[in-house]
Amino acid sequence: MPGGSSSYANPAAEVYVIPAGGGTRVRLGANDPPTCTGKMSPGVENSWPKWAPDASAANNKTYYWLTFSSIRDTAAIPQLYVTPVVDDGTSLTTYPALYLWNQPDDEHNHTPAWDYFQIVQ
Repeated sequence: MPGGSSSYANPAAEVYVIPAGGGTRVRLGANDPPTCTGKMSPGVENSWPKWAPDASAANNKTYYWLTFSSIRDTAAIPQLYVTPVVDDGTSLTTYPALYLWNQPDDEHNHTPAWDYFQIVQ
C-alpha cells in the first residue's frame, strides 16, 4: 500500500504479483468485481492473499492459484475468492476471481488458507 498504510480493512487495497525473477508488478484482474455488481476496485478491500502450496506445469507454462478476501458481495461482508495466475516464462496472465461458494456467507472470511486434505472413502 502507498505511504506504508495497511491493507487490512482498507477499501483501497488491491492484490499485485511480481515475477519471481523480479520486474514490474502485475495487477490481478481478479481485483475487479463483475461489472453487473456496480462495484469497482479500488473500493472492495482486496486483501490477505495466500498462494496455493503447489504450482502445476504444462505446455511450457506454470499455473499458480491465489486466494484472497474481498467485500465485493452485496452484504459487503469479507468473503474468499480464488484466481489463477499463469506464467509463460516471459509474462504473467491473470484472470477474474471465482467465489468460493462453500463458506458461510454471513461470516467475515478474511484469512484464506491452503492445506492438503485427506478424503476417506
